[in-house]
Amino acid sequence: MFGALKQYVFSGVSRHYKDETNRRIMVVNLFAAVGMSITFLLGSRAFIDGEYSLSTTLYTASVVFAISQRLQVRFASAKARTWSITLLIICLMVLTLLLLITGGKDNTGPLWIYLVPPVTMFFAGFVRGLIALIAYTLVSAIVLFAFNDASFVANYTYAFKTRLLYSFLTVSFLSAFYEYSRQKSYDTALYLSEQFERQAKHDHLTQLLNRRGAQQCLEREYARMLRSKRKFSVAIADIDRFKSINDTLGHEQGDEVLRQISKVFSSRLRGQDILARWGGEEFMFIFTDTDEAGAVNALENIRDILNNAPLNINGSEIHVTSSFGVSEVNPDIDISCAVRRADQALYYAKDNGRDCVYICAVFLKHFSATLCKVFAIKVDLAMKWMKVALPIGVLLVGYLGMKGIEASASDNTITEEVDTRPTVTIEALSPEDVRVQLTSYGEITPLETTNLAAQ
Repeated sequence: MFGALKQYVFSGVSRHYKDETNRRIMVVNLFAAVGMSITFLLGSRAFIDGEYSLSTTLYTASVVFAISQRLQVRFASAKARTWSITLLIICLMVLTLLLLITGGKDNTGPLWIYLVPPVTMFFAGFVRGLIALIAYTLVSAIVLFAFNDASFVANYTYAFKTRLLYSFLTVSFLSAFYEYSRQKSYDTALYLSEQFERQAKHDHLTQLLNRRGAQQCLEREYARMLRSKRKFSVAIADIDRFKSINDTLGHEQGDEVLRQISKVFSSRLRGQDILARWGGEEFMFIFTDTDEAGAVNALENIRDILNNAPLNINGSEIHVTSSFGVSEVNPDIDISCAVRRADQALYYAKDNGRDCVYICAVFLKHFSATLCKVFAIKVDLAMKWMKVALPIGVLLVGYLGMKGIEASASDNTITEEVDTRPTVTIEALSPEDVRVQLTSYGEITPLETTNLAAQ
C-alpha cells in the first residue's frame, strides 16, 4: 500500500528536472488525489441524499482532478504540466463558484472558496496567480451582490456576504505575500547555487572553464563521441617564456597577459568549441566534431593572429607567442591517453623552437627513432664495457645531449645517474687513457635526453 502511494506521488518526477519543477509535480499529484477523493465522497453522499445536481457536479470535479493528474504524467512535457495546472485551477474555481451560487449543503458551500488563494498562488505563481485571484474575486462579488433576487442563487445575508468577501481578500493577500516571499527566496538560493557552481568550474582570472570544468566537458564530449562515432580533438597551449614575463613585468601584468591571451584564443573559436585554463599558463582547447588536421588548421590561425597582434600591457606593446600540442580523440584513444599525447606533442613543440603546432604523431615518430638510437648506444657501451673496462677497473662516462649515463666498474656493478654535459663521449680512465668517440650515431638532440629515453 505504501509502495503504491509512493509511486503515485513520485509519478512524473525526473532527475533531469529542476527541484522546483519536481516539487510542483508532486504537489499536483497530491492535490489531485485529495481533491478527487473528497469530491467523490461528497458526491456519493449527495447522491444518497437525493441531491442529484450537486452529486453530478462533484463527480464531474472528481473526474477533472484525475484527468489533470494523468495529463502531466502521460505527456511529461512543460506544456502538458502547464495545461494540467491550468485545468486543476479552473476546476477548483468553477467548483467553488458553483458551491457559492447553490449554497451547497445547508449553505456551507461558500466556505470552500478559501482553498482558492493558496492553491492558485502556488501553482500559477505570483503574477499569474494574482491576476487569476482578481478575476475570481470580481466574479464572486458579482454573484453575491448582482443577483440578490435570483432564484438560482442561495440566500445569504448582506453581513455574511461582505464578511465573506473581506476575509477572502485577506486570505488572498496573505497567500500572495507568502508566494512572493517564497519565490524571492527560491530565486536567491538558485542564484547563489549557480554562482557557487560557476566558481567551482571556472577560473576567476580569465573567466574560462578551469581544469575541473574542462574535465567534465571532456567526459561529456567523449560520451557523445562514443554514441555518434564522430571524433573530436584536444589541444594544450603553453605561453612561451611566460616565467620571464612574470619576472620582467611582475605577476599583476603577467595575469593581464593571461587575460588578454584568453580573449585572443576565444575570439577565433566556433560556438561549439571549448576553451579552458588547464593550469598556470596552459590552456586547453576542445574542438568538437573536428579531426586532428582540422584542429591544427584552427590553431595555426590562432597562432598567426597572436603573432601579428601584440598585447597592450599597461601602455606597452608586448609580443607573446604560444606553443601547441594536438591529439585526436576516437574510440581507440580515450581522454586520458589523448591528453597525455597532446602534452607530449606540446613539449616536443617547446623543444623544437616554440611558437609552433605539433601533433602527437610527429612526436611518436621521432621518439621511436630516438629509442632505437639510444638503445644502440647503450648496447655499444655495454660491449666496450666488457672489452675494456671490466678487465682493468676503469670508469666509463657516456653523455647524451644534456642528459648523461654514468657507469662504474667497481665490484663489477653498473649504476646510472643524470648529468648535464653537452658532449657525446665515452671516457675510460685507465693508465692507457683510452678515449672512444661515438660519432657513428649522429647528433643527439635534447629531446632524446628525456628521462624515458635515458632509461
